Amino acid sequence: MPIHRKHLYFPLLIGLSGLVIVAYIYFRPPFWTGFLFLGFCLGVSWFVRTRYVVFFKGLNLLNRQKFRAAEIEFLTFLEQLKKSPSLKNQARFWYYGAFTADIEAMTMNNLGVIKMAQDQPEPASAYLQRALQIDQRYAKPHYNLAVLAGVAGDEDLARQHFQKALDLGYDGDTFDQFLQKIVVEYAKTYAGRNSINE
Repeated sequence: MPIHRKHLYFPLLIGLSGLVIVAYIYFRPPFWTGFLFLGFCLGVSWFVRTRYVVFFKGLNLLNRQKFRAAEIEFLTFLEQLKKSPSLKNQARFWYYGAFTADIEAMTMNNLGVIKMAQDQPEPASAYLQRALQIDQRYAKPHYNLAVLAGVAGDEDLARQHFQKALDLGYDGDTFDQFLQKIVVEYAKTYAGRNSINE
């Protein structure tokens, strides 16, 4: 099984931090250079956030479960990517997700998640398949497709996507635990909808 990017994040961060500390102790630069370095890091972070503000706004709205507003932001971001392809290439350098370096694939996956939350399995599947066309090694769309298949009762297809997600580095439960979790979540959703309709 390949070591996925998300498993490299923490050791890489520790390694870089250690390198900076050792270099600082060894070379003993003036104290203000530490603030200069910190300012540089914050400046890069600010640049990324402003350049991709629509994408991050969509993420924020999605995390707050404001699905319609998040969908609008992500669709707007896709339009920006069409008009300015350099945005996608620059994102590979400035912003990496845990499972993919392709910000367009992330956006497609997020739109798939939104459609799943809105109980629209066909558009959800289309977005997730598009995410996989953009980045075949992206684990999250496989996991989400496994959820869709599990809810639809297609256990074989759910198992295939679930296994593919695991192979690509997605940490999770066993397949049986995964199916049980889907049943519980689906029951909650169904019960909630019934109470609203009543």
